Amino acid sequence: MTLTERLAKYTLSVTPGSVPPKVVELAKTFFIDCLGCIIAGGQGKPTLIARQYCSENFGPKAVATVLASGGLKLDAYNAAMINGISSHFHDFDDVMPTMNGHPSAAVLPAVLAAAEESGASGEEALIAYVAGVEVCDIMSRGLNQEDHRHYQRGWHTTSTLGIFGATAAAAMLRRLTREQLVMAFSIAASEASGLKGNFGTMTKAFHAGRAAAKGIMAAKLGQLGYGANPNIIEMVEGFAFATTNGELGAEAMIARMDSGESVFISPGLTMKPYPCCKCNHNGIDAIYNLKEKYNFKPQEVKKVVCGVQPFTQVNLRYPEATTYLEGKFSMSYNAALSILNDKRPGIKNFEGDTPFITDQAVLDFMKKVEMVVDHSIANGAYANGGWEAKVTIELNDGRILKEAVPYSRGESANPLTTDEVLEKFSDCLAVTLDPAKTGPIIDLLTRLETLTLISDLTAAVEKAVR
Repeated sequence: MTLTERLAKYTLSVTPGSVPPKVVELAKTFFIDCLGCIIAGGQGKPTLIARQYCSENFGPKAVATVLASGGLKLDAYNAAMINGISSHFHDFDDVMPTMNGHPSAAVLPAVLAAAEESGASGEEALIAYVAGVEVCDIMSRGLNQEDHRHYQRGWHTTSTLGIFGATAAAAMLRRLTREQLVMAFSIAASEASGLKGNFGTMTKAFHAGRAAAKGIMAAKLGQLGYGANPNIIEMVEGFAFATTNGELGAEAMIARMDSGESVFISPGLTMKPYPCCKCNHNGIDAIYNLKEKYNFKPQEVKKVVCGVQPFTQVNLRYPEATTYLEGKFSMSYNAALSILNDKRPGIKNFEGDTPFITDQAVLDFMKKVEMVVDHSIANGAYANGGWEAKVTIELNDGRILKEAVPYSRGESANPLTTDEVLEKFSDCLAVTLDPAKTGPIIDLLTRLETLTLISDLTAAVEKAVR
């Protein structure tokens, strides 16, 4: 049995009866969190551009909702693409440690579109979401761990591995056979794309949208009998060969599929408290910890040094960020925000009347921030599977303040409280929806597993759009 065949067999083995209650509970929380991110991004500039493009260039088949649009429906492919862009626009969606990427941003938009098109229930949508996220983890263990270097070569895993999760989820909702799903996965492998060089631009969110949409396409083509190579993951000139250093951790993939373990528990997903690249978060928390301990003032700060692993330094590529999108990938910008403001960074810190950062105090303070590689964090490796940061703040009076944060707020080892999760979700809804009309949405989400149709949820969202 090829790896692609094993992956298809595993995917179709994920059923309501096979998923432990704790996994269902956690998955539901991340489903809701990502839905909030989609809604928050529903009026973002990249979303509006994509919406205009799809409306002008594609036919009238209206089966799936473009969320926070006020009722626009498109074909499942393009609805998934636009909602995927929305999900990742604020960079507020969850992160998977093994993937070094954002599984839900690729998987959930595909789930919502395929579920609406097929008339699926809330439970079917939730289980398909679970399967899709698990597939992202399995693929990550084969291509993105140890020295396989998929991510380090420049591939944006949210898209390149997320497409497999989106395909898995869409296939479940369309009820593909194992043979059809093998073909769908192989088609997805040829469609996988997305480059990290576009971090800090609108195109990063586009990667998530394309992964979701192409998952829909791959599942439909596979179901229609479109042929592809069932050895595509492991073969020479196949997916692993082309997108890693030529190696594949097949044993790790098989072991994970056979283990019965879930990525929602081990290692767990990370829910973001800040709408910026996860690589900033440990540094942000370290700064606020130091502010709480020492109660220093911004004007007392002479210099800030953030020690990180090479993985973080490569991702946070804008030490002199000039736009808000670049600011999401700038330790200098986030450190300046954290030093200068009592309130932690939120959506409003990454948007404005123009795309350019205009707060002169922040721009000036960024010059005091330096990010350096600290080899003690990852023992000289490119990455160690975490995001630890070590912050040193030098004050004008000569005092040196130091703080290390191995696990930031939102990581599975340091999860957000229930109140914090609810506050984030409410903040996301408020970006595009009338808060007075969101009650029905929250009610439907609390009983997601019992919904007869997922379209009841999407309809409730559209009724609340301002």
